Amino acid sequence: LIDANGKQVGATFMQGTARSFYEPTAQGSDHTFGEYYVRARESANGYHLTNNYLSLASGNVCLTYSCTRLIKEEIHVLCIDFTK
Repeated sequence: LIDANGKQVGATFMQGTARSFYEPTAQGSDHTFGEYYVRARESANGYHLTNNYLSLASGNVCLTYSCTRLIKEEIHVLCIDFTK
C-alpha cells in the first residue's frame, strides 16, 4: 500500500521467500516513480497492470496490478504482484 506521497505504508506481504540478493521493500520506501504507482494515479479508471518484469522483492518474473483506493479521505495505491 502506497500513500499519496509515494511512500509505502506498512510492510510488504509475501508468500514464500525471496531469492538471495532480493528483498521486499519496507515501510517508508519511496515508490514515487514506480510505473505501478504513477500509472494507477494517472489512469482514468484508477488501475494499471504492468508488463512482465524481474521483481526486486523476490527475484521472480512478475507483473503488478495496482489500483487507487480512498482511505481516510486520502488516495492510496494498492499493489499486488503476480508471479509468472
